[in-house]
Amino acid sequence: MHQMLRYVVYLHSLCITCLDLSPQNILVTEHAYGNIYELLDFSSSHRLTAASAPAGATPVFDWPQESRGAPELAIRKGADEEGEEEEKEKEETETNPFDVDVWALGQTFAAIDYSDTILSPVVERMLSSDPDLRPSAQDALQQYAELMGEG
Repeated sequence: MHQMLRYVVYLHSLCITCLDLSPQNILVTEHAYGNIYELLDFSSSHRLTAASAPAGATPVFDWPQESRGAPELAIRKGADEEGEEEEKEKEETETNPFDVDVWALGQTFAAIDYSDTILSPVVERMLSSDPDLRPSAQDALQQYAELMGEG
């Protein structure tokens, strides 16, 4: 769990979203000193770029500060889906891909079954149906460290 959270935190720090975190895309290699987990298949990954900034300046990203370090993107549905309620359509088109990564990784951890362990609160928060209650990958890693006595 720790390795996977660190991978996702690192990718998110580079503004890269995986968009396809699933057990099928995780390679587990057994070693004498423990298992090594590796992410595979970055074909669905996407790197979000910063707005243009002068050389040497800190890039300014096009998302609100309250987004917990992840962009608020509008991903538009196809034109054939017209006719739905405007409110529902707006809700469906505003998807934060970083929150999707956290949720998908939570689904993978749930499949491993952390339900009766000290780490179950981390997984439960990652699986929150409300994206505003879901932690960022960094927050989930921090909660993991606190629960494991590393933080």
